[in-house]
Amino acid sequence: MARALHNPADSDVLRSHARMTLQKGQYLYEIVRQGQQILYRVTDGQQTISEPVSYSFGNARVAETYVLRHNGKLYEGRVSYYTAIDGLDWTIGDALSPPPSLEEAMGRDISGDEARNCFSCHGTAAVANTKLDLNGLIPGVTCEACHGPGQQHAVVMLSDVRAEPFIFNPKTLDPDRLSQEFCGACHRGVDTVAMMPDLGGISNVRFQPYRLYNSRGHDPKDARLACTACHDPHSDLQKDAAAYDGKCTVCHPSLN
Repeated sequence: MARALHNPADSDVLRSHARMTLQKGQYLYEIVRQGQQILYRVTDGQQTISEPVSYSFGNARVAETYVLRHNGKLYEGRVSYYTAIDGLDWTIGDALSPPPSLEEAMGRDISGDEARNCFSCHGTAAVANTKLDLNGLIPGVTCEACHGPGQQHAVVMLSDVRAEPFIFNPKTLDPDRLSQEFCGACHRGVDTVAMMPDLGGISNVRFQPYRLYNSRGHDPKDARLACTACHDPHSDLQKDAAAYDGKCTVCHPSLN
């Protein structure tokens, strides 16, 4: 989670790829290092839009998406880097057909609520008084993104006085609220996906709370099927299937 968002200079992908290109229909895309900047370019052969990459989203285990500023607005790049192909392709969630204009080919305007949601889920301290404020942005999901302000908590924990810990503990939430509202605020629960009809089929495979809610074993009162039943948010994602055997048999003892 700590690498869910980073500055372009800290991107392993952008450091190791001095130039990446992709031809899609009439548009040629290029992400290229030029001095201290990483430039994102798109041309239709007659006109070109070129802007510095402002932020890199994702840890590149699967993909990395780039956000840039154009005419004072934030745009999500129309193409992203994918580790499996070690190159560029259309950004997930965008239409697969070539865009009708050069500006739309460059990216998608995410100013407003969408930008606030993107940065608040991929970074820390991106929102102040419900509005996006990137002046205090801390790249990546740090402790305070889930637990809230920690200054008083640190003072209490370092003192000899027993007192309230002054920190929010998501563990106190009931399993359904934990998965659908708390984790689902960023990983997208059933209510969020229901308001996004274009995210059907394989487009919502990556939304774990939504998938959990629609599983046959879902029970809003059964703590065994909260996100944390299988996933430790304080550890790296466990990719060894055998590591989940013990977690499965908690609910399915006959498989033991």
